[in-house]
Amino acid sequence: MSILIGAFALTYCSGGGGGGGDGGSSSGGEESTSSSESISNYFRVESSVSHIIAGKCSGPYTVKIVDPKGKTITVSEDTYMDFMSGSSAFFADANCTKIFDPDTDIQALFIPTGKESAEFYLKNPLAGTMELEVSGSGLDTKNPLLLTIEPTTAEKLSLDGSPYDVEADRCQGPYSVYTRDQYENDTSVSQDTVVTLEGGSQATFYEDDGCNKKTSSITVLAGNRSQKFYLKSSATEALIIEASTPDFQGKTLSLYASGASAAVGQEPPQVFLLGSSDLFSGSCASYVMMFDDKEGNSFIKDNYTASFNLDKAKGGKFYLDECGTGISNFPIIKGQKSQKFYFKSTNPGEALIEISIPELEAFIASFPLTIKPRDPSKLKLICPEDMTAGFCTPCHVQTVDHSENMAPVREDTSIKFMAINGQTLFYSDMGCSSQVSQATLAKNQDTLPIFVKETVAGTIKLSAYDEDDVFGSSDRSINVKAAEVHNMILQGPPDFLVAGTCSSEYTLKIVDDFGNLTSDTQIRLSNREGQISFYEDRGCQNALSSFDLSKNEKSFYVKGEKAGSFFIFGESSRISSRALSSVTIEPGDISNIFISGDSTIKAGDCHKYQVFAKDSYGNGTGLEGNSVLVLSGQEQGMFYVEKECAGQSISQISMGAPRGSVSFYYKGRGMGDVKLKATLVGQQREIRKEKEYPVTVIVGKPSRLVLTFDTQTFGAGQCVKGSAALQDLYENLASFDAPQDIFFQKSRHLKLFSDSSCTQSLTSRSGFFVSQLSSKLDFYMKNSATETDMLYAESHMLRSAAYVITTQALPMAMSSAAHHTCAIIGSGLKCWGENNFGQLGDGTKTNRLKPVFVSELTMDVSAISVGSGHACAIQHGKLKCWGYGEEGQLGGNSSGKGVIAPFPIPVSNLGSDVVSVSAGYNHTCAIVGNTRGLECWGKNQVGQLGDGTSQDRSFPNPVNGLGRDVWAVSAGGSATCAIVGEEKALKCWGLSHSSTPEEVVQGLEKDVVAVSTGSGDGCAIVGEEKALKCWNTSHQLTTIFESGVSSVVVGGNGHTCAIQNGGLKCWGLNDHGQVGNGEVNDSNEVIPMVSVPGLESGVSAVALGSNHTCVIQNDKIKCWGMNHRGQVGQGFIDVHVLSPGIVGTQNK
Repeated sequence: MSILIGAFALTYCSGGGGGGGDGGSSSGGEESTSSSESISNYFRVESSVSHIIAGKCSGPYTVKIVDPKGKTITVSEDTYMDFMSGSSAFFADANCTKIFDPDTDIQALFIPTGKESAEFYLKNPLAGTMELEVSGSGLDTKNPLLLTIEPTTAEKLSLDGSPYDVEADRCQGPYSVYTRDQYENDTSVSQDTVVTLEGGSQATFYEDDGCNKKTSSITVLAGNRSQKFYLKSSATEALIIEASTPDFQGKTLSLYASGASAAVGQEPPQVFLLGSSDLFSGSCASYVMMFDDKEGNSFIKDNYTASFNLDKAKGGKFYLDECGTGISNFPIIKGQKSQKFYFKSTNPGEALIEISIPELEAFIASFPLTIKPRDPSKLKLICPEDMTAGFCTPCHVQTVDHSENMAPVREDTSIKFMAINGQTLFYSDMGCSSQVSQATLAKNQDTLPIFVKETVAGTIKLSAYDEDDVFGSSDRSINVKAAEVHNMILQGPPDFLVAGTCSSEYTLKIVDDFGNLTSDTQIRLSNREGQISFYEDRGCQNALSSFDLSKNEKSFYVKGEKAGSFFIFGESSRISSRALSSVTIEPGDISNIFISGDSTIKAGDCHKYQVFAKDSYGNGTGLEGNSVLVLSGQEQGMFYVEKECAGQSISQISMGAPRGSVSFYYKGRGMGDVKLKATLVGQQREIRKEKEYPVTVIVGKPSRLVLTFDTQTFGAGQCVKGSAALQDLYENLASFDAPQDIFFQKSRHLKLFSDSSCTQSLTSRSGFFVSQLSSKLDFYMKNSATETDMLYAESHMLRSAAYVITTQALPMAMSSAAHHTCAIIGSGLKCWGENNFGQLGDGTKTNRLKPVFVSELTMDVSAISVGSGHACAIQHGKLKCWGYGEEGQLGGNSSGKGVIAPFPIPVSNLGSDVVSVSAGYNHTCAIVGNTRGLECWGKNQVGQLGDGTSQDRSFPNPVNGLGRDVWAVSAGGSATCAIVGEEKALKCWGLSHSSTPEEVVQGLEKDVVAVSTGSGDGCAIVGEEKALKCWNTSHQLTTIFESGVSSVVVGGNGHTCAIQNGGLKCWGLNDHGQVGNGEVNDSNEVIPMVSVPGLESGVSAVALGSNHTCVIQNDKIKCWGMNHRGQVGQGFIDVHVLSPGIVGTQNK
């Protein structure tokens, strides 16, 4: 038969050989078929068990969900399977004591969330084969598990055979004796078993089918389960055959003697019923009803309907198939001699099979039955539904089989009692004086009385279970009523309430001393914190504040949005006390996450931060378990999980169980604003919440003192800017709380200054240069000697590393004019080229093919400018000039024909604070003093001195109208230009201009950076972009470069050069190759701008003579162009040199 038990379909095939007139049974229902072929995933039941014993606990059996490829799937939610009782029972434990039953704590089998399988065990009392299948959640079993159920030991006898209608004095049979186990399964005997046959004086038994060999017993041989026999009968009425053996339970078989005469007065003959009179509850038994007379003729002369008396069946049911579909009547066909039917009852006790044919009132057949219970399988605790608080109340425990029939235990069984809730006590006597926690159910008994007493009103739950856990447990709920009005109580749901959701039901009650309910008048609800509201409906739509408590109790519901624990009060004018309860509102699901911690931290310090979550009402809630917290913001720091930021840095935190918050640690490095970002990513369910937290990282504590310089190459006499800076661990600029003394320790000739011109020395104390340091100190350094020095700094317990300074004689500045050039190399001044007027300053008039020192200017020279036949230099703030001086350009208060100075002479009236100098063709200008005033002297035929006259001057004379704040000056052929004022405007005077700087050059009114002027024309570098703009003698301004120009020189006899982004570009006349394109062009041909080959980068200075050009590139001086006076400085004379060569080397 096919038995569907919950989600399990068991196809059971009986192995019986007796028990019915047809000898053997077949499947009474359709086998279940799997629909797994039509779905993607399916169930699979697995076990190492394939053979089990009837009625014994077997397993384990494993249920899995697999995909079409056979791969096991992990379920994403609990997958339940429900059960109901039947021929097989299913259990959660290996002892088969914890049955799956909706009335127990173990209600159903399920695969838990995140798991791949579930286990169960089973018992089946019916021998045969069984296909074990699973279905549920839209899935079926693809390949059912086949189990073979073996019978247990033989302990019962059964009789069966045919015919049931025995003819007198004829050999009838065969009939068989079967050996069966306790569950009515046919089973073999382990040894030869002698069975005694009894049939009264009217039956004789035989061993053979010819009824020749008489016997009173037969033997079922070892290993067999049945034995045949035959009989003869002289009976004229029903014949009862009994089979018995001392060790087995006996059996009887009723037969009808067809040769018997009808009873007197009974017309027509009586209907006989043949079958077993003893059966077990829940078993299906077969019976035959006979309709023929003693001559073997049917007395059914027409078509009739036979009806069963269901009342006398005592709850049993009748079937025409093998207990498949129940019936109450069945048709009888004319001439029919017999009818087979089946009977099954789950109610032990006495019953009666009674069949009648309503059309023929005399046709009545009856058959008495004894229905025996099976062995007990579980406990049943029976108590009254209601009891009064404080009163002794009777209960009892019963042992029942799977059909809920009472079944006695086979041995003494200890039963224990427990109150799952409440304060219930258990007693053995009706007066509740002898308290117990367990009692013994005696052998062969099925009922155990017990008494309980509870003083607390409400519903209590009691439990009874056997000590050996064979029958499991049985629970019972009892309503405890109040006795007398005394108090008011408020009861609420046991679980917590989620913010913003409607609660489960609350109940307000009036109770007696033991908690029994009564009634009261008007009741008012209140919540003093005001955080929760009251409602009368389950959806929390209709508000409620008071009500009439006329029916002992009143239900209501609450809702709150703020998490926390709050009190609920119920107040009444009749009862002085107030019902008090509390409600805990839990936060809802995560709506957002937040970060807390310091918003300002010091670089290098370890700071703790916490991430916590809030629901949509602003309540803090737990972070998701089995999630990952991803951290970002590592650009300026690192994350850690350990205090003090120990261990390895992290980028995410894996979380286990849900937490209220999670901590991490952060250590910032670089200063500035950082956005710490935390992203919570759920793994079990889709959730992604992120939050940014702004943190300002400020500098940490000073941990070291660092010396730096603007250049890595130190030239002798060069004023170089340096810095002493405090730094934290991450090289951020740090500071002391208050300025501290900083001490510099140096060696040899190194000198330190406070100003960019290296004129103001730092304070000296005890052999150290001393200053004040808060965070960073800028200072300046100069060494006139070429040597290696070391510099240290120390302040407030911090000492810098030694800074090694190697001073070299490098070209620092350079100027050219006409046919000679001068350059500051180291801090000394050297010149070369034409020397006919002593313009090289070496005390002679001899031309020099290589650089020679200028007399008295071998060190500490800070500036140089060369004119057509003279030159001027600044040493220690004083200006000296030499060379041709007939126009007064030397400034020594002398002029006139023949005035020549072959060595430097001081310029009169300028003092020792000359800032800058520029030598023109035959005149000179200098910026003097802190006020940066401008004075000029020399030739003035076109007003180039700017004093408003054309009178030559042999000593410095202030330029009219400029006053102070002259930032740069350029003296050209016959004109002069200067950058002046706060706006840094350009003003020019002389040739093509007025004799005084009255007007600003149009288009160059502000932001002029540098200037170079010729004879009425010129170029200027302008703005932060350092654009190059040039003008002609007609004052037409043209932009040459938009940006990147660091130096420009207008001069010579018609060519100009500029440094842009470190590369040299020249244009103009090229009759001696001075433009640098490697060619010589006609004297009147103007060459477009060229990028001088080999000088595309690294050029830091440029100077122009009449027909030659010189540059400083990577600390080397290079010259080219006309060389008839040795002006390229390379040790030879030639008409011209077409490519740049290094000054001071012999290239030819």
